[in-house]
Amino acid sequence: MSHKKRLITFVSATSLVFGLFATVVAPAAQAASGYCGYYSETRAVNSASACSTGTVRSEIKAYGSIHYGPYVGSGKTSWQPVNYAVVDWASYRYLG
Repeated sequence: MSHKKRLITFVSATSLVFGLFATVVAPAAQAASGYCGYYSETRAVNSASACSTGTVRSEIKAYGSIHYGPYVGSGKTSWQPVNYAVVDWASYRYLG
């Protein structure tokens, strides 16, 4: 394999790996405060004493569908199972 072809293959593979890495670890948008704690595009945190007896789950709308995280109790974080590149809105649902 020529040096030029090896370089192109390395650059292509490196770009793919970094692209996948950026997708997986992309930071969430600025968190917003809610009644039960705070939420963002990737999570909802049940951190407020007002919601200590209930559960919270994160909810986002992405690609035309609503996606849900698991319900979690007080002091826990409801993470979205997938990090979506484009999110229409983010919120959470509280079950008292």
